[in-house]
Amino acid sequence: MQRNIRLILLALILTFACSQLAWAAFPTISNKENKSSRPRFDIYTPQLSGARSGDAQSVINKSLNAVSEKMLADYRQATNYIYQESRDSERNANLMKALVLIVNYDVKLLNQNTFSIVQQGYMYSGGAHGMTTTIAKTFNLDTGREYKLADLFDNEDYEREISAIIRKEIVNRDKQNVYRFTGLQNNQAFFITKEGLFIYFQQYEIAPYSEGIITFFIPYSSLSGFKSEIIYGKIQ
Repeated sequence: MQRNIRLILLALILTFACSQLAWAAFPTISNKENKSSRPRFDIYTPQLSGARSGDAQSVINKSLNAVSEKMLADYRQATNYIYQESRDSERNANLMKALVLIVNYDVKLLNQNTFSIVQQGYMYSGGAHGMTTTIAKTFNLDTGREYKLADLFDNEDYEREISAIIRKEIVNRDKQNVYRFTGLQNNQAFFITKEGLFIYFQQYEIAPYSEGIITFFIPYSSLSGFKSEIIYGKIQ
């Protein structure tokens, strides 16, 4: 009888220990690489592993893969005619050597609750210059849900507040005559870190090409109504 009790207690202890280890497991990011030399592309796609929810992890990886796949499809469409004619035209053959797509990523925030990442692609498909595209995504690691900017706040005044901060920063940068900022856009692009919120705009979106990707950093201390549980606790 006592032996059976000890076995039951041991089983309960092991079950509890395993559950704690699973809870403490920290998600990680690995590379999925896709390369070609003609036309040249180097694509590094992030792959999430170790999330508490396998279903959420699958949803997130599918979304990350879709970004790389879209960039590659756009590149192939833009360069296909050059590739097809490169055998018959010396000019296109030389241009073919200059074509390139490079896709990489930068993890901005990763904990047990939230994953914020930037995937960036540089494409040269002919013409005067290449183009850089930045795609940021922020996910709930328990559900796989991708957050929109509105999801980060529990008040409806966040747009006015953020826009006012951006306008002030534009003045500080002395770019009033360069940036054409009229307010936050529908599905405004953003990412988050431990330190704060970043709002960004693609090339040509609010300024000339020469200004590049334009980013505004807003510390959490400057934002009212930000849901801190997105970073430090659960939110559905």
